[in-house]
Order: sequence, then C-alpha cells, then structure tokens
Amino acid sequence: MIKMKREIRIMGIDDSPFDKFKDKKVLVVASLYRGGNYIDGLLSDYVSVDGDDSTKKMILMINKSKFKPQIQCIMLKGIAVAGFNVIDINELQKKTKIPVIVVMRIYPNPQIINDAIKNVMNWKKKWNLIVKAGKIHEIKTKKGKLFCQLSGINEKKAKEFLSISCTNSNIPEPLRVSHIIASGIVKGESRGMLEMEENQFFRDCIKKQHFPRSDAEKQIILKEIMKEFEKGKIYSEQEVDSVAKKYYADFTLIRRELVNFRYFERDPYKGEYKVLKKELSKEDLEKINKNQKKMEKGNVY
Repeated sequence: MIKMKREIRIMGIDDSPFDKFKDKKVLVVASLYRGGNYIDGLLSDYVSVDGDDSTKKMILMINKSKFKPQIQCIMLKGIAVAGFNVIDINELQKKTKIPVIVVMRIYPNPQIINDAIKNVMNWKKKWNLIVKAGKIHEIKTKKGKLFCQLSGINEKKAKEFLSISCTNSNIPEPLRVSHIIASGIVKGESRGMLEMEENQFFRDCIKKQHFPRSDAEKQIILKEIMKEFEKGKIYSEQEVDSVAKKYYADFTLIRRELVNFRYFERDPYKGEYKVLKKELSKEDLEKINKNQKKMEKGNVY
C-alpha cells in the first residue's frame, strides 16, 4: 500500500463572519496547504447570503486557479457558507475532479437545520442538497473525532487526509487558517481558536440541551441566538419564542435570560420585545467576569 505524502496539497474553504440582516455578500477564503504544515497559496471570492451561487463560485475559483493541478483534496467547514448558501458537494467534486470532504466537529441536528432552513427562499432545493450529500461518517484522528460527508473519496482515504492535516487541533489546518484569514480581513482581527472553542461549546450545549450556570458562559449561548434578531427591531413574544425553540426545549428560560442581560427590553403592557444589542460590550463582559470570579471564590456554585 502506498502511503500518502505528508506534504500532499489540500485546499480548505471557509467563509467570514457576516451580518445576516445587513450583508448581501460574504467573503469566502480558500487556503492551499502542504498537508498540515505550510500554506502555499490563497484564493478568495464572494457569495450571496442564503443564496444559491456557492457551488458555481467555488468550481470557477478552483478550476481557473494556477494551483488546480496541485490540489488533491477539497475540505469544507460545513456544507453551507454565508448562512444557507448550500454547497452541492457532488457537483463540486464532479466539475473539479477533486475529492471533497465536508468537516463538522459536532453531529448536526437535522430537526434544527430543517426548521431553520424553511425561513429562506428555495429551502426545499437547499434541503435536498443537504440530504443528497449522503451519509455522515464519524472519523477518528489522534486529535479527536470529526463528522464528515464525502464525495469522490472513501472513508479510509478521508481519514488519511484528516490525520495529516489536523496538526494543531482536531480542525484541519487548511480550514483553521482559512477561517482566521477570512475573520481578520472582515473584522480587522481574528479571534482564531477562541472563536472555534466558543462555537464548539455552543454546539455541545445545544446538543445536550444544557444551559450553563455560569453567567460568563451563558453569553456564548445568548450571543449566538441573538444572531437571529435584528438590532432595534421589535418582536412579539411568539416571535422570540419561535427562535428560542430552535435551540432549547425550555424556550421560556432563554427568553427570560435575554431580557435579564438586556439583549431585549420587554414592554409588559404590549408583550413586545425590542432588541437593544446583539452582543454585550467589553465593559459588560468584564463586569460579568469579575462577578463570576467573586462567586467562584465564595463557592456559590
């Protein structure tokens, strides 16, 4: 059996942070890596928020690139970019003639995805692409386990690519670096691994239906949920609950916490909720962290 070369070229594609209410286009970055050690090149393009152009844009971006002959594998951080701009991984593999691996750290909850995707146009087509992507494989590496969908490659070969590229964490370097670059360009700086760890924590809590007792950790959950709302807009209690239900069965708890931490201002007479902020300020977080430390010293928990 021929062993895969440690410096085999892998392309990792990820999108940048974006505001789903303001942004129409989202930056997508593709890093070409030698295994999990060195970056050799960079590609980028823009795709529409919740659009249908991601597959076409990626095919064109890769096929016209001078790096195309070197690329032995394409890795995607999830099956969609820019919200629900779902990638047709089979079409991507067919038109580029390069194997595709969709990488996920948490096994996706199909019910949550199905409920959320119904809020965008052409949702049935997008849902069919997710289903058509096929079986989700659990693949274990030395850095931990990942969940993957595959096109043009078998599970054994995919594990080789993942094992070579997961050098610093259980996220392949081509994806990790694409994420850092995309975030840095759009936000001016990147939170890198911290952002990934918070995202992992959020997904774990949703999967286990666990809501943290720590006020500091609560903000990771609440901040993600607030991405569903628009700053300054007024929502009915039913609208707030319908969003909270996507994440937690105990949706009333989430609504109360969003009011407690002043993400929302509640009008008790009209039963309406006005969005004050989508995330807490640095001053707010520092105050919460100080209080948290005092509580921990006093063995409150």
